[in-house]
Amino acid sequence: MKKLLIILIILIFSLFVFFIVFYFNFNKERTFTFYYVKQSSFDIDKEKRGVIVDKNRREKIERAIFEEYLLGPISPHLKFDFPTEIKIKNFYLVYPRNSIDLILDFDAEFAKNISNIDEWTLRAMFETLKANTKIKRILFLSDGKRVRKKIGPYNLGELIEIRK
Repeated sequence: MKKLLIILIILIFSLFVFFIVFYFNFNKERTFTFYYVKQSSFDIDKEKRGVIVDKNRREKIERAIFEEYLLGPISPHLKFDFPTEIKIKNFYLVYPRNSIDLILDFDAEFAKNISNIDEWTLRAMFETLKANTKIKRILFLSDGKRVRKKIGPYNLGELIEIRK
């Protein structure tokens, strides 16, 4: 009887340890707010979506949010005028004094297709980053080089302040 009790206690303890390890080590799905341009007007609307993130690494959270954003909206009344052939080569978070800067290095297709991106798409992208991250400034690169293009008030070759 004592052996059975000891085996039962060991089994319960093992299950408890397994669930603790499982709970703390696996990726979690979190809900974030994504902003896109409305189909019918020059206005921005939001949708909430779940994203699986690695909760242990800050960069992976920001990257997961941005990559999910690039997939475009789920809702049919929203649009996303960002060329699908553009891919992210590198994703850097830089931590200067009291700030977080994002440097997005896209492939060469970004420079070729930049004229297909409008000001409202950039505004929606910046709103998404503001709502879900602490990023203050963003810089766009294409193949490691600054993009010398201005879209609306945004000079993509310079750090764009998205949060005051």
